[in-house]
Amino acid sequence: MIKTRFWRQRKNHALECRIYAERPEKNFLPSPGKLPCLCFPVHRDDLRIDCGLREGDEVTPFYDPMIAKVIIRVPTREAAINKMRDALAQTRIQGVYTNLEFLLEVLSDPEFEQARMTTRYVENKQALAKKATQATAAIPT
Repeated sequence: MIKTRFWRQRKNHALECRIYAERPEKNFLPSPGKLPCLCFPVHRDDLRIDCGLREGDEVTPFYDPMIAKVIIRVPTREAAINKMRDALAQTRIQGVYTNLEFLLEVLSDPEFEQARMTTRYVENKQALAKKATQATAAIPT
């Protein structure tokens, strides 16, 4: 049997967070507006950021309000969660409400940390959305 690179067992964990211009505390209602500040962490081998917007662009009410995907790939789940927290904490977005604080709350939730979520996780965690609202730093300017 010939083994190719596809047969090798992968030993990494990947985690993706999607940053949206939305209001988690209002059932994730979109938050359109101009982005006077849009800054992401510096590129690293374990970090990838997919973003179709630039500083000064506008999130319109006519399309999906996704701003970016932040992807981490490292050897362990714990490291992935910690590096994602760091990457999100270094992200700066102004001009629209975002789900950044909500994502940080999810990453700090013991149920998520221990991988005990279900497909109803977000629905059951509306309290996280309310808590994230109190800490929201990306208030429209």
